[in-house]
Amino acid sequence: MKNKILIVLLIVILAIGIAWNYIRTKNNNNNNSSVNIDPATEQEIATPDRIVVKFDSKYYELTSADENYEELIKACRESFNRTEEKPISDVSNLKTQSDFVEFDYDKISKNNIFFFSGDVGTIKMQETDGVVISKELHNSEELRKKFENAVKDKTPYYLNSSTYIAKNNYQYLPATLDFEEIKYEAVYKKEITSLEEYEKITDLYHLEFEKLDIDELLKDNKLIIFLSKYDISNSEVNVGNIKLYFKGEDYITPEAHDYVPVLMVVSKIVNTKCIYYNYDNISKVDNLTGKQEKTYGVIQKQNDDGTYDVGYTLDTPAVSKIKITDNALLRNKELEQGDYVKVDGTIIDFDETTNKNRTYEVNEISITKKSDYEKRLLDELKGKDYLSTAIVSHYESESQYDGYAICQVFIGDNMDTPDGLIKVYYDFYNGETQSYLGNADSPIETNYGVLDYEIVTVHFKEKVSDLNNIHAKTFEFIAD
Repeated sequence: MKNKILIVLLIVILAIGIAWNYIRTKNNNNNNSSVNIDPATEQEIATPDRIVVKFDSKYYELTSADENYEELIKACRESFNRTEEKPISDVSNLKTQSDFVEFDYDKISKNNIFFFSGDVGTIKMQETDGVVISKELHNSEELRKKFENAVKDKTPYYLNSSTYIAKNNYQYLPATLDFEEIKYEAVYKKEITSLEEYEKITDLYHLEFEKLDIDELLKDNKLIIFLSKYDISNSEVNVGNIKLYFKGEDYITPEAHDYVPVLMVVSKIVNTKCIYYNYDNISKVDNLTGKQEKTYGVIQKQNDDGTYDVGYTLDTPAVSKIKITDNALLRNKELEQGDYVKVDGTIIDFDETTNKNRTYEVNEISITKKSDYEKRLLDELKGKDYLSTAIVSHYESESQYDGYAICQVFIGDNMDTPDGLIKVYYDFYNGETQSYLGNADSPIETNYGVLDYEIVTVHFKEKVSDLNNIHAKTFEFIAD
């Protein structure tokens, strides 16, 4: 009897086990059928240049050099829970309160942010705030554990910053060899990587900041010196960018006549390659539309939309576009490749990120046909061995020691808009060209390089006989 009871019990236990296993397997299959069935594509979530992970108030960096980097990107894409895109405001507050993974891109601050918890799964950042592109993530706890394991041996950083205003201003146009121009002739930046570099720049530009322990600051931070003609009222640091807020209105003359030097100390976790700026009383960056300006250059081609590309020469990058409307005074103007134009125009489009690539609606236009343009330039320059001019742009080879400068040419009494532009080739590498601040016989500084937007006297290697073969012997930049 006991044996029969034992057998029945075993059968019942076995049946329960089989039933439990069936239910568990079915549930797992049901769960798996609803998870990771449609991961994000490369177009939706681009491969980042780095990944930043936030746990509590600590930030960690992962790069392609880290183990399982690609697998972590794949896991984020597979957690994607696609939804109809909708705007979201106050992203900074959400990021403060949540743990997340942020896909960061070198110079494009439209980052993708994955939140480990909450109704919002993924946000794609825009110029202001962002849009929700994924609701609550699939397998969010599993994703969290993967990233906790990935950063367990990483150095944590904190998202902090501080600024220091110099005791003195800087008057002259900064050398682009030292500083990167981030707003045309108004704001420049220089990232400092060592005490030696800090001392060199502050000595060279005569900048006086309060006494700081630079070596100590560089341990966990990045240091940036800004030279700004705008008074900076505030700044904001994010994982993907730095935002500067200028006093005053959009595109007005800067309040500060000289450059105000500002030293900014930001956490190493901050992407300092991407700098945005706004003004105190507007939300949109540099709204140039409607502003009237002059532009000039050589017609390179006509586009399908009726605009014309304008460059400094036929074979240099286009610097602007012009559009001739139905204005009766202008519509019969025929433009051909190689014609030189001087335009008074109204800006109708521009690149908000770079403040360049502007399109102008033509109000007035002066045209010099290609054949007349080249002849007029050669008549003006033939036989000359020097030219007092301004450099509007320059193009370097990969070595950065040779290339060519685009120089303005004025003819007659006109000193308003250049009558032409020429290429002047230089070669510092082979010693064929020298560059000075001041006169070559008694220079203030040697090895001065090539600087845009500065007045210069160019001495040619040989007297001009061919517009396509002009080489510089010396550049003598006028000292302010």
